[in-house]
Amino acid sequence: MLLTVSCLMSCIFTAVGLSPLRNIPIWPVAALAPFVIIGMIIYIVRKNSEPDDTRDETPNECWSAGGVYYNPNDPAMFVPNRFGFGSTLNFANPWARTFLVVLFGGVGLLTAFLIWALR
Repeated sequence: MLLTVSCLMSCIFTAVGLSPLRNIPIWPVAALAPFVIIGMIIYIVRKNSEPDDTRDETPNECWSAGGVYYNPNDPAMFVPNRFGFGSTLNFANPWARTFLVVLFGGVGLLTAFLIWALR
């Protein structure tokens, strides 16, 4: 949904920004907006009417601190979040710890480089 709205807004803003240069009419892009919104509403209604058959395959005792998943018996690096949408890391997986070290190490190195380069 957010991606659809972002694409629609970027098309409208691009047309508005380029209209003085190329005499692009804005009305075709603006006329597209109601159709996109109606399509999104139809999609939401259909998705909400479908039965939710997803089961939580992760055991309750492996969740702690409201969203930290630690299960050494689960080989998956990413598991679905308990609440909401998205995924979280299985902190018992060694690749998850490597992923975090590389991620935070890269951010730290980039920050150190930028501080050094701006002196």
